[in-house]
Amino acid sequence: MIDDIGLLPISADAAEGLYRLVDAAYEKRSLALSTNIHPSGFDQLMDKTIASALVDRLLHHAHVVLTLIDQGAGCDSEAFGLPAAEKPSRRLEPTFFALDERQVHVRV
Repeated sequence: MIDDIGLLPISADAAEGLYRLVDAAYEKRSLALSTNIHPSGFDQLMDKTIASALVDRLLHHAHVVLTLIDQGAGCDSEAFGLPAAEKPSRRLEPTFFALDERQVHVRV
């Protein structure tokens, strides 16, 4: 599972590493990836050539699941013994999941 692509800036080396990981798994292993960035926006995160090849491999044979995550819901941090976190303003945010056809997970 590769979670939250685009949450932090992606360096050229990190983009190449991500591409190499996805390419090595392409048509051999299942991958799950989540991001709040539409696949067409990956070229804003990294070099356009790498982004295009990465998205091509991610979406070929993939099941794309679009969810709306309530960013204001947060988690119950006190249940994990952590100090209560300030809850952000409530908003729904799209999250994209690209899933290989061999292994489909649904996040509830």
